[in-house]
Amino acid sequence: MEETSFTCLACYSKSPKLKLAVPDFEYSVIATGVNYVCCVDCESWTQVPMPSDQALNSFYPKSYHSFLPASFLSRYRQKMRVRRLQKQLPPGLKAPTILDFGCGQGMFLDALAERFPEGRFFGYEIADQDKVEKRFGGRVTIYRGGLGLLSSIGPVDTITLNHVIEHMPEPLSTMRALKALLRPEGILEGQTPNSDSYERRWLGRRWSGFHAPRHTVIFSRKGLVTLLTKAGYSEVQLCSAMNPANWAISFGSLLQNPERPVGIKRSGVRWLSLVIMAVIPSLMESFTKKAGYVDFHARCKS
Repeated sequence: MEETSFTCLACYSKSPKLKLAVPDFEYSVIATGVNYVCCVDCESWTQVPMPSDQALNSFYPKSYHSFLPASFLSRYRQKMRVRRLQKQLPPGLKAPTILDFGCGQGMFLDALAERFPEGRFFGYEIADQDKVEKRFGGRVTIYRGGLGLLSSIGPVDTITLNHVIEHMPEPLSTMRALKALLRPEGILEGQTPNSDSYERRWLGRRWSGFHAPRHTVIFSRKGLVTLLTKAGYSEVQLCSAMNPANWAISFGSLLQNPERPVGIKRSGVRWLSLVIMAVIPSLMESFTKKAGYVDFHARCKS
């Protein structure tokens, strides 16, 4: 592979280190794997070639986990997200304005509306047709459609991206567009896979963080800090996250033939067994800087 054919979409280096073909272990929506190229400078992985918007949309089947109705476990995870976010908000804040970019079915927004009855909350999810949905008497507004809908959202205190930044085909321009929606000193926070983790090194292409073909850029710690700084954010902070569900996906991938992946069903006894197996390694790696997933936090430069 020629160096001139590669650009890392985390740090914008043009020096490739390694190429890896990764199958779709989770949903089997593609017949063959897609290629990821590792950057020499920051060790982030970029999907090459980058799929078109139309191709990306086709990678998300109706059974995709973010599109499914709320379950007890998913509701619990949203409450944990609210608690994580509260640690970043000013003490005593009763009426926050928050945008959840990549909101899926809006479960996190519902949890926020229940926790902050005086707040206003917005969600955005990409879709083929523009649509606006109101909940909680208008305190929650969800926009589905093209990115142009974001212009309807005024300045907000906080933007959250939970497992979203790694799905962006153009992360730098998108993060700059989101910054324009933040008030001065506003908060950006989220969670994303960490490509320089023990988990990725041990499991290779079976690591859940690749989530091929839906993840376009898998960031290292260095790559994520570089991208957010380049996009205009300051005070970028990262900390290791505990995420047993994603270890469970990795275990489920280990049980499959990479030449004929059959997918992983996130329900039933088998799934529960995988999650239970995943708790200990997920907990152990969360105490290191090499965890498979990281929480990130930054501010909008005034």
